Amino acid sequence: MVGAYFTLPDSLMSFQFTNILLAASSGVAPLLAVFLCRRFFKVNPDLSELRGAHILVLSIVCAAANSIVLSMYFATQEDVGFVIAQGMSIFVGDSLGSAIVLYVIAIVATIAVKLNQRKEI
Repeated sequence: MVGAYFTLPDSLMSFQFTNILLAASSGVAPLLAVFLCRRFFKVNPDLSELRGAHILVLSIVCAAANSIVLSMYFATQEDVGFVIAQGMSIFVGDSLGSAIVLYVIAIVATIAVKLNQRKEI
């Protein structure tokens, strides 16, 4: 959310409430998507043992959630053509970013679980 706050356009900098709301939506929408996917996929709470399908679906759902929330905001502020282009940019960037982060988390969590199991033996 902090990163989202600092990447907002300069034209919005005078509207602090709007900035905080947009930054919070960038963190909350994907968080809700993760909780939803964890419920359907029965993923471990520490996200260890994520598979390719899990990462793909989580990335798409997180990106779609964030893109939809931000597009709804931009629809009230801009013309429709801009909203579609902006929404697609957000979706593609968030999909790739989420996939990379989830892949790294899955690898690190799996290694940590295996190392912990070796220590117990």
